Amino acid sequence: MNILITSNDSYPQYMGGDKRVAITLAKEWTQCGHNVFFLCYSPSLLRKSEVDGIEQLFFPDNNHLFSDRNLSFFRKTIMERKVQIVLHQHPKVPEFNRMCFSLNTSAKLVSVVHFDIAHEEKVLARSFFVKMRNGRNIKRWVIDGFLYVKYLLFAKRKLYNELVRLYTDIYEHSDCVALLSSSYIDSFINYVPYATKRKLLSLNNPVKSINYLPTIPKEKIVLWVGRLGYDTKRLDYMLKIWMEINKSHPDWKLKILGSGDWNYWKRIIAQYHIKNADVVGFCNPTEYYAKASILCMTSVAEGWGMVLVEAQQYGCVPMAYRSYAALDDIIVDGENGYSVKAFDQNDYVNKLRRLMDDVDLRRRMAMRGIESVKRFDVDKIAATWIAHFESIL
Repeated sequence: MNILITSNDSYPQYMGGDKRVAITLAKEWTQCGHNVFFLCYSPSLLRKSEVDGIEQLFFPDNNHLFSDRNLSFFRKTIMERKVQIVLHQHPKVPEFNRMCFSLNTSAKLVSVVHFDIAHEEKVLARSFFVKMRNGRNIKRWVIDGFLYVKYLLFAKRKLYNELVRLYTDIYEHSDCVALLSSSYIDSFINYVPYATKRKLLSLNNPVKSINYLPTIPKEKIVLWVGRLGYDTKRLDYMLKIWMEINKSHPDWKLKILGSGDWNYWKRIIAQYHIKNADVVGFCNPTEYYAKASILCMTSVAEGWGMVLVEAQQYGCVPMAYRSYAALDDIIVDGENGYSVKAFDQNDYVNKLRRLMDDVDLRRRMAMRGIESVKRFDVDKIAATWIAHFESIL
């Protein structure tokens, strides 16, 4: 089977979760005898002809994604390489949608929704009155008040209508739509009432299996991994939790990993006198998963939450707010991690303290996590994808 995977790399030096997942699948499909390659749009000059052994082509016009030149190149590539499946990875990028929806070729278009169906609504709803961001800036609090009223009166409905149009467009122009969990199917149908489950796939993100057994005691380290900001990942929530935790557990350390304005967050940590919190920055988190005891996620919304699964592979016990439906696919509360009532800081602090205080509990949860994550082995997930592709050809 010939499979083309679209890629939108604005910052190719930072490989996001979507691209990591696509590469994991592409490598598995290639090993199974399929022909897989990326077609990438990138305004950056940091271009590689292959990524992890998978061929990568680039659109010729790197100034405008949706252009006659790029569309012609897209169609020509599909015809010359006899592409059967176009895996459209970026249905939230309007120009990529216009490109994919204008192909009119024999290839089947599979659009992958890598996010919580209600992602924007959740993020916007919790974007007001952020204490760490606003500080003592009265003007900022007043502006937030006006924006919140505007949100209640107009923006909330407007955003919902925009998402209805987006998901309707994706559904109507795709041969099938892939969601990250079966728990998102009803949510999608909420926006597109006539959508049929026959055209909606649910496929969890895969991980490459590793042989890891924790043979040494884990260190007293809590990890937070994600984009540093106030939007989706909500590092400020983690810092507020840590301010409480550090009072009772001064021998533990918080390591913050990810891309973003590191200096800004270092200033916030200093301003609020938050102890034992270290902004590591952007790096490969694997070595930290291996030595850390606990991983905390404080996101407002997620599509899947790859860091939770990656942490479980290394016996690092995950915790997360129950702010998105797919979390239940990963964490069984109290068994292989903790699922915390959405945005209940006290509940989060109490469960985190319980984990910190009980070495045996952490060890049991870690071992269960290592076992449960095998459900997402790439060989199983990749084979399911191929079966779905074959069903629409």
